[in-house]
Amino acid sequence: MNRRNIFFSLISVSVVIFASYNWYPMEPILTVHLRCDREISGSLQANMILPSGKSEQAKSFDIKEVCKNGKVEFDDYQKEKTVKFTFTYNDDKKYQIISKYGSEIQSDQNGYYLILKITNMLPFISNDRI
Repeated sequence: MNRRNIFFSLISVSVVIFASYNWYPMEPILTVHLRCDREISGSLQANMILPSGKSEQAKSFDIKEVCKNGKVEFDDYQKEKTVKFTFTYNDDKKYQIISKYGSEIQSDQNGYYLILKITNMLPFISNDRI
């Protein structure tokens, strides 16, 4: 092979590798779709729990803002993780729910997804289905 063929071969391989990284995301994404009551207030906290039981750093959200957007996304989700959601209502009442892959958390060609229903009546937060 001459130098020109080697150069074009390296360029071709580089383009293929670059394109494959752009087409397939490196980190799986968990999309949490929210179904909320109109008059809802409080905060939502999500905490990823590893199979060992160790918790990752919790993420907090204003419930009005995430309900307005209709969804929340979490990067780098792995199906071995469970997610504990804590909904704080009236600044002192906390309600928790745990979502696991295979039952509440599902997957499709777009990644992982989960549907949460948040209301201003008991049970306040629950897993929902499509």
